[in-house]
Parts: sequence; structure tokens; C-alpha cells
Amino acid sequence: MSKGCGITRDLVATSPRPSAYHKLAEDDTWVDNRSIAEKRQQYLQSLKPLTRRQFKLVLLSNNLLDQVEMAINSIPDASTRMQAQIEFEDSTMFDRLNPTLLMLYKAMDISESKLDSMWEEGLKL
Repeated sequence: MSKGCGITRDLVATSPRPSAYHKLAEDDTWVDNRSIAEKRQQYLQSLKPLTRRQFKLVLLSNNLLDQVEMAINSIPDASTRMQAQIEFEDSTMFDRLNPTLLMLYKAMDISESKLDSMWEEGLKL
């Protein structure tokens, strides 16, 4: 029997367990009972940080590099603007859930799904 397989009531081995979150249901199928919000949170936490190089290249490939700088310059509060500028210019790693970055993405009207695909693209660079 393969590692991670279940045993049905008929004593037949199932396909391997898809993830640690799956449980064998009454009908002998694997079921993930996490809520959509729980799955989303797990996904976001699974995304590794991007290096400065990856982050800037993915912004460039999506024609967003100049927009980030414009979004930073348009922040009305001087302290918040300076913090965003320091984080953008001086960070060596960029975390997907960084509050400053999330604020900038929102200001640039980038959707969560677009951001996810950009992040995944960046991880491949």
C-alpha cells in the first residue's frame, strides 16, 4: 500500500491522501473541510517572500514599476509616504502580506487574484 492511502470499508486502498487537511469521508472519498477563508489564509502563508530582484522584475514585467513609485509619491501623510519609500527602496525581501505593500497594491487597484499570479510569477524568476 502506498504511503498516505486510506482503507475503505471494503478493505480497498484509496488513492494517496491529497494533503494533510483531507479526511476520508463516509463515501470513501477524500474531503477537505476547511472553509474558503481558511484555505485562502493557508495559501497566502505558503507564499515565500520575493527577493528584491524578483519583486522588481515581476513589477517590470507587469508594467507596474513606475506605478509603485507614483503610488508612494501620492501618499498624503509624509510619515507613511517615507515609510513606504524606505520599504520599497531598501528592503531585500518582500513579504506577500506586508501591510505597506498591501496598501500600495490597493492604491494601484491591483486585485488579489492578479497579485497572487504576479507573486507566483516572481517566485519562478
